Amino acid sequence: MSLIHTKNPKIKLVFIHGAGDNSEIWKNQIQFFENSEAVTLPGHSTNKLVDDEGKNTTENYAIWLHEYLKAEGEGKRVILVGHSMGAAITLTYALMFRQEYLAGIALAGGGVKMRVSNKILEGVSSDLAGTLDFIMKYSFGRLASDELKNWARSIKNTIQPEVLSGDFIACNNFDVSEKLNELPRIPTLIIGGTLDKMVPIDTSRNLAESITAATFVTIEESGHYMFLEKPQEFNQKLDEFVSLTFAE
Repeated sequence: MSLIHTKNPKIKLVFIHGAGDNSEIWKNQIQFFENSEAVTLPGHSTNKLVDDEGKNTTENYAIWLHEYLKAEGEGKRVILVGHSMGAAITLTYALMFRQEYLAGIALAGGGVKMRVSNKILEGVSSDLAGTLDFIMKYSFGRLASDELKNWARSIKNTIQPEVLSGDFIACNNFDVSEKLNELPRIPTLIIGGTLDKMVPIDTSRNLAESITAATFVTIEESGHYMFLEKPQEFNQKLDEFVSLTFAE
């Protein structure tokens, strides 16, 4: 059981996935944190009856997230936990809506900018299989098993190429380097994987140094998907931060 449940049962964590993923990617966190939820962003559902389209910008995803939290009737505020594009969406949400429904944020594999290589931007439409191979190669640390990488790849395989392309465009256009001083003063945790090649550890460190009073922690020997590669360590660091910050 996480410390959050025992120290502050009113705290809810809402996990936001990255480009081309869905809520399944957070399975290890949802099992650990009792009062938590992982959302599937528009266009990313495996349910063919859901006809939502991707949003192409972090601003549009943030607007959708705000409406989602409003519809869920979250009387209490939440802590948004975002990975990669999800981290960009979380920062955008905080800038747009400030503390509305928001108690704190945790950003995994994020930065003030999220530039995407042309190999990925162009490859999604010209060579999807090869591009997914490329993404998987650089998304995990050396200790990650082939089974784990294949499972993560299988999730991206369920996403329509135009949605995946839109996600990477949203990441590539994301830039809050001149806006971080406008962030609300809320508890902020930055988590970086020491072997992250997609968003290098220094990028996450620079993000933490740019946000007043942010806490920066690392997951050793892990890549961009540090919460999949080392779920126990990731959960522990997130749990400790939230339980200490929001203890009743």
